[in-house]
Formats: sequence, structure tokens, C-alpha cells
Amino acid sequence: MKKIIQYLTIIMLLLLTTTMKVEASNQFYEAETIDNMYLVRTDGVTKFYQKARFFRRSGDNKAAYCIQPFTGFQAGQDYDTTITPDIPAEKLERIMDIVHFGYMAPGHEDPKWYAITQVMIWQELIWPANFYFTDGLNGPRIDTYQKEMDEINQLIEQSKIVPSFANQTYHVLNGQSFSLRDNNNVLNQYEVTSGLAIIDNNRLIFNTEIPSVHEITLTKKDQYHQDPLLFYYANQSQELMTVGNRPATTITVKLVVDELKLTIKKVSQDTDLSHEADLTKTVFTLYDANYNKITDITLDEHASATISSRDVPLKYGTYYLQETQAGTGYQQDKEYYSIIFSEDKQSVDITIDNQIISREVILQKFLTENNQDVPEANAVFEIYNLENELIQTITTDETGKATLTLPYGHYIIKQISGAGGYQFIEPFEIFINEEQSEYVYKLYDEKIETEEIPVPNTGLESNTNIMILIGLGMSSYYVKKMYA
Repeated sequence: MKKIIQYLTIIMLLLLTTTMKVEASNQFYEAETIDNMYLVRTDGVTKFYQKARFFRRSGDNKAAYCIQPFTGFQAGQDYDTTITPDIPAEKLERIMDIVHFGYMAPGHEDPKWYAITQVMIWQELIWPANFYFTDGLNGPRIDTYQKEMDEINQLIEQSKIVPSFANQTYHVLNGQSFSLRDNNNVLNQYEVTSGLAIIDNNRLIFNTEIPSVHEITLTKKDQYHQDPLLFYYANQSQELMTVGNRPATTITVKLVVDELKLTIKKVSQDTDLSHEADLTKTVFTLYDANYNKITDITLDEHASATISSRDVPLKYGTYYLQETQAGTGYQQDKEYYSIIFSEDKQSVDITIDNQIISREVILQKFLTENNQDVPEANAVFEIYNLENELIQTITTDETGKATLTLPYGHYIIKQISGAGGYQFIEPFEIFINEEQSEYVYKLYDEKIETEEIPVPNTGLESNTNIMILIGLGMSSYYVKKMYA
């Protein structure tokens, strides 16, 4: 039914575009007879014997067929065109096919094909009435033209065979070659009338450069007649239809051109206090479903990367992604991540956390006096990064120990408070990296030494001796690093 509606729509458009010459000459007449061809019309009660005769349109002599065999024809009647003849939809399609492949189709130019076509139209339209050829006027029934009727029927049947991919939707990938093979071997009967495709032998080849939804229209190359067939009616005469083309057979192929995209984003699980760790040097490797390497992917300055089927030969299916080179200062993530592309999922975004390298740092503070090392409690230290930003302040406990955890990078440790009379340690630098597992620092301070200096005689009448304590300068100290 959908096809019939399409047919009728096309016919309506054809009527609107019919030439002025045809529109101005909408009368018909009984024209020449066909030699040696006789036929019978019978409704089961009455038989009408006649010699085969053409009906033609006045003005251009276009051949026409009767579609009401038991309604009289009145010459001189003015006919109007119609797109809604009183014919059931399936029969309407059938008689349009008969006319299309009947008289004046290739090889059917002999006048006999007109009479054969007319009888086939009647046989299709009226039942249980009967129509057949006879051997002479009022003669017996013959099957002389059955072969020709079979040929028309075969042409109609063959015309219904469309390419095997007709009216289907296919998902393809942009930039990759794609073609469809017609398993029904009728593609050579069609031409591309719209869309980005060409026909090469028995294959339809698509242009897949533009990601979008494309609709390819193919039209059958069997428009044998100069004009479309038209239906005519008059109030006091039987309805007619002219020789012409049925609505063109068209098929469509919908092509959904997809672009597969994989976007990787790397983020840090930890706050990078040192500003020295760098995710942008991370490298991932993409593998196919069998873990065969496809390509390496290096992250950009935003710690992300995007590849598409334009860059590498991606297809629908499963892939695996693994970090094969960690970013500076980060632990390598050796997990395999599954990536699945499908017609319903052409874009995959994956965000992967990375854990920064971090180590526990232990400071153990001692006071040294008379060759004795005593743990120093409440010694205060400040931790700075290389940008001289204060990261943390820590204080030793009663055992002289202070513990903190630092992420990858260089740090400066400064003592800002401690026991009186002892020199603080000099600031020192440490580097947290992946090569060293433990950071234990033993820090030793020695007591500041003093001495008594006699006051010279100034002539003053006084026996007072003044003792001046003068720091003799910074005593030596050392930092011992002990690694597990």
C-alpha cells in the first residue's frame, strides 16, 4: 500500500507537469484496427466479438487503453485527468506495470502488442468476466499470444527484483573505503540519482569522508516511454489510460558515516605540592582485541589526548588501553582498560587516575653534649618546595622524631625552633623520587661553647670583675642520613 501511495503521488506530480499540448487535447477517438487480431469480451451472459482496434488521444495520436470494457465509448467527449481511478490499489499497480512493459516497450513496437496489452489489462481488472483472443471474428478461442503475455509477466516479475541492499541502513567509518555488493545482480539496471556514491559493475561504492547520515537514491533505468501514463475520465464515456511510464522504481540506501573517537584524560589522585610531577609525559599503548599493538598515544600539555578513525584504523569492536610510560613523578598504572566501539557508541571518553610517587620522611633530632646524644623534643622544622612555598611545619616528639609524607620533588628543610644554647642545623635539600624507598635523617646539634674574658684595668676604683659571655661562633654539626 505504501508503494501504491508513492505511485499515486508521483502520478499527481506528473500530471501537474504534463505539457500544455496534452492538456489542450483531452479528447479520444477509435482509431485503426489491427490486422488479423480478434478478441472476445464476455461477462458470462453476453459475448462481444470484435476486431482489435486502437484508441488514440486527439491531437497527438497517443495510444490509449480502455479500462471499463463493458462501458460504452462516446467520441467527442471531453476528458479530464485523474490520479484516483476507481481501481483497487493492488490492481492499479498491476495494470500500470502491464502498460509499462506492454506496447512500445523495447521490442514491443508491433501493433499486436497493443491488443495483447489491452486484453491483459481487462483480465486484471474484471473478474469473473473473461477476455481472450479468437481465430477470426466470432471464431474459436486461441492461445496464440500466450507467449507474449508470459513475456510481459516475466518482465514485470523481474522488475520487482531490487538490489539486495535496497532500503537498508549501514554504519561505516569515515575515511575508510566501503562498498556494497548486490547479491541479486540487478545493480546495473540502476543509476545513482542522489547521494555520494558511484556504481562500479555490481558494487555500490560510497564516499565516506564526511561524518553524517547520507541517503543514496538509486533509480531504475527503464523509463522506455516519452511520457508518464495518465488516467482519464468523462461523464458519459468509459475511462481510459494512455501508454506511458509507470512511476520510476527507486530504492534508497542510508549510510551512517561514523567517526570513532577515543579521548583519554589523566588526573592526579593527590595534590602536587612540589609542582614538579608532570602527567603530560604519560604514554599509553592501544591494543586490539588480541593484544596486538596498534599505536602509542602521548598526552598533550593538558594531560589528555584524542585519536579517531581518521588517525588510526579503528573499527567497531573491543580494544585495550594500557599506560606504558608513567608521567614524571607518578607511579605507572599497569592495568588494561577495555575500550568498546559500536554503532551505538562511536565516542569513548576515559579518565584515569594516577597516583603520585610519595615517600615517608623521618627526621630524628639529637642534642650532643660531652659526647652524649640526647633526643630533642619540640624541635620545629618547616618544609619548603623549590618555589619557596611553605608546605608543612612539623615538631619532634619526646623521642626526637618527626614524620611526614611528601610527594615527588625537591624540598628544603629548615629548623626554626629548638633547645636554647644549641645551634640549629643548616637548611638542607631532599629529593623524593621513585628510586629511593626510605628517607631517614638523623640530625645532631652541639651546645654553643662560652669562655670567661677578664676586664682590663681602667684605673677605676673598683674591684668589680665583669664576666662577658661571648658566643665563640657556630659549633660544628652534621646530618647523618640513614637509609633502610
